[in-house]
Amino acid sequence: MKEIEDFVLMGPCGIWSTLAAVLTLFVMNGSPTWAEEAMAFSPAASVSEQSEAVGAPALAPGLGSLTLSISGLRSDKGTVHVALYDSPDHFPANDGMVSVLSIHPANQRAEATFDALPAGHYAIAFYHDENANGLFDRGLLGVPLEGFGFSRDARVTLKPPSFSAAALRLEAGQQRAVEAKMRY
Repeated sequence: MKEIEDFVLMGPCGIWSTLAAVLTLFVMNGSPTWAEEAMAFSPAASVSEQSEAVGAPALAPGLGSLTLSISGLRSDKGTVHVALYDSPDHFPANDGMVSVLSIHPANQRAEATFDALPAGHYAIAFYHDENANGLFDRGLLGVPLEGFGFSRDARVTLKPPSFSAAALRLEAGQQRAVEAKMRY
């Protein structure tokens, strides 16, 4: 039941943790959830799409890049959708993305690079569309059936993490690399 514990901020496993998890999942399932909005992004919904090229192109002066390495995938099936945000007002909504990438995983890992970024704060949301149906699949009571995560491994509670919990600072001209883990 590790997956359910990830949604609960309470202490050790027990009846209270179980009840809190059920309540959390019930609340998440009651209306359009953050997961439906934030994890429904797809390449077709992107503001701008970038390639999966390994070699980074030369950047314009003052522009940087942000590379996210995602570990902990349970398989190499499907695609990993990665969305970049630059505003707390829209994180992690589907309409607030600066860019989105679809990555084919390899060796239970995925790597996404966002190039030509001005200095600023950015947050990243991602999910593993393991069955390649273009959706973030959820089961009974809204329990995620596919992996997901956020930059800085920001925790999920009754709602998605705040922008500041997932935010990364990118300096002018910086090529920053960060890591995060997929949660199932």
